[in-house]
Formats: sequence, structure tokens, C-alpha cells
Amino acid sequence: MVIFTTAYSEYALQGYELDVTDYLVKPIPFERFLRACNKARDFYSSREVVSSAPASEKPDYFFIRCDSQYEKIEFKDLLFAQAMENYVVLQTQEKRFVSYMTFKSAEEYLPSEKFVKVHKSYIVAIDNIDSIIGNEIKIGNFSIPISRNQKNEAMERILKDKFLKR
Repeated sequence: MVIFTTAYSEYALQGYELDVTDYLVKPIPFERFLRACNKARDFYSSREVVSSAPASEKPDYFFIRCDSQYEKIEFKDLLFAQAMENYVVLQTQEKRFVSYMTFKSAEEYLPSEKFVKVHKSYIVAIDNIDSIIGNEIKIGNFSIPISRNQKNEAMERILKDKFLKR
């Protein structure tokens, strides 16, 4: 995990494209430094707990931090994840959660057998897909775009062993 500290704020976006944990601009207030360190520690701890559990004992849920509280989300309830600058939106049927994290960390955490990346900014729950129309996935009232770069792999993962042919 990397936390950049620099005097050049114009390179912050490039830093996040490299999946850095945080980007601090000098002079760095202690509270901001502490928040970056806590973010790195929390992310490392959550990865350690998940990776240390045997596959049969991995939980059906996870916690994310939204504002000043931890929210429990069950994998079966998650419809999709959406990248939004330095945040990730996690959408369930009931609620929309916005958490300060990288999209890559969400992608790595979500089980690949249940979720598929269909766009540079979207990961969808395969079991919650209602239909696929052209380059869009319908999940409930939501329309999720499928990018040209991801379409072949996404369609293969979504339809594998579940597509009835003549």
C-alpha cells in the first residue's frame, strides 16, 4: 500500500489511477495524516481477515465505512458497485452506500464467482441481473453500461452454463 506525500496537487488524479491508498499534499495537517494512516490500516486489516479465512468459512457479508459508521452489506443484497472518483457506491435494493475507498479494492474484495466487472466504473452481481439489452444490463430499476472492452469477457462469465440454446 502506498500513501503519496507531495507538494504537487495536480498529480493526485494520476496517483489514484495507480491505486494508491491516499494522496497527501504538503503541508499536511496531523488530522489528515492520521486519517490516511487509519484508512491504510483498516484496508490492510480487512484484507488480512478475509484472506486468512478458509473458503468454506468466508462470511456472506462484509462491512464498509460510510461517514462515521460501519455498515453491514450481505453479498446477496448487493446489486452493483460503481466507481465515483475517490469513492465507491454500493447499491442494494434498499439503500445506496457511499464509501471512501478505491474501486480496485472493491473489485479485489468482491468474490469473482458472484460479481463481474462490466465497465471500468461498474461491477455487477451476476445473480441479480434481470436482462441484457444491447450494451446495457438491467438490474431492477437500474441500467448499467457494458463497455466494449469488457463485453466479451463479461458475457462469457454471465452466461456460462446458464444459457439455453436450441
